[in-house]
Amino acid sequence: MKDILSIAVTYVLTAFRERTTLFWFLVFPLFLLVILTMVFSGIGSTSIVSDVALVRDEPPQAGFDAAGLVEQAFRDLGGAGTSATPEAEQPQLFALSEPALGSDEPVAEILDTQRDLLRKGELDAIIVIPAGFNAELTERIAAGPDADQAAGIEIEVWVDAGRATSELASDVIGQVVATIDREIRIATGGYDPGAEPPVTYETVSPDEGRELKYVDFLLPGVVVMGFLTAGLFGVPGNILYGRDQGLLRRYWVTPLSVPRYLFGYTLGHLALCGIQATAIVALGKFGLGATVSLVQPATLLFLLLTACTFLAFGFLIASLARTANGGMAIANILNMPLMFLGGLFFSIGDVPIALRVIMLVNPVTYLAEGVRRVSGVEAGTVPWLAMLLVPGAWIVGSILIAAKRLSWDVER
Repeated sequence: MKDILSIAVTYVLTAFRERTTLFWFLVFPLFLLVILTMVFSGIGSTSIVSDVALVRDEPPQAGFDAAGLVEQAFRDLGGAGTSATPEAEQPQLFALSEPALGSDEPVAEILDTQRDLLRKGELDAIIVIPAGFNAELTERIAAGPDADQAAGIEIEVWVDAGRATSELASDVIGQVVATIDREIRIATGGYDPGAEPPVTYETVSPDEGRELKYVDFLLPGVVVMGFLTAGLFGVPGNILYGRDQGLLRRYWVTPLSVPRYLFGYTLGHLALCGIQATAIVALGKFGLGATVSLVQPATLLFLLLTACTFLAFGFLIASLARTANGGMAIANILNMPLMFLGGLFFSIGDVPIALRVIMLVNPVTYLAEGVRRVSGVEAGTVPWLAMLLVPGAWIVGSILIAAKRLSWDVER
């Protein structure tokens, strides 16, 4: 057992002594977490068009139609209506759809369908104008600024907690509703600068009692990315360099067997992943205000599965490459497609069929969603069985190929 622990400790200490390895395993994930959080958490640009559904449950009303004003405002901003000043350029903030318009389907069923689309990432937000909105808003205006502005019927905005585009859409929708509410109150003489606009926010996240931010969505993705880079670059680089330099040959002239070496190597790799994940989670929680908790049994088991998957991936690359440089080339080819088609940093909606095929066989897709689902960040759309079987298949397949092809000596 002493020799196994010695291999594990050597692996970790070597990783921390090498500046390049230390940068890519530890510094880069932390840097990426900070940069993406700073850029996309406070994003306010109107150049990004969000997919928004407007569901109106309030029938048109003669005279003062507050629901109609709200509806027309979003139509103008979403390019679905006709502007009163067509010669003026209207900024398109939304790609607006109105699924209830002209439909005989009950509004409750339409809303359920739209919420499913929101969970799948095909929508960024849903605006719901509920029944009774006109009458309620009219009563509030008539009551004046001293009335209870917090009670009554409000516009509902459904968002997907943690998804950057959904949070962006909710921020813009809130600003639009606040502007409409202010203009209505000014026109009717009931304007109160301290009054809250009639809008509430709902979430499709499974944990609706906790407000999630983009950093909560990003944090599990960066942890998975760290494990991915450790497996793709660290494992084949270490093995192939040791083989090419004849270092592994020295192990085999000792009583140390290959299985015991691999056991110690695996322990060292898992320990390095644990250190890496601890640093990322600590920065996210104490430095960036993340509320998601990754320290729970189900999440830790999924992270263990993630580390083992990319460890096996590293052995697969080592078995396919003839030299250390060849192994790094293969890792670089695989890294970007696996990372950006796995939904690590943003939810992936509609993509071309060729890319969707890659997503379906990409273990990162299932591991990232699995970590987020068990930690309560998102509901997810992938079946539980697939989130276990696909990474498991990659582990088994990689080990079988590596056991057959991997050469431990420079001579073949």
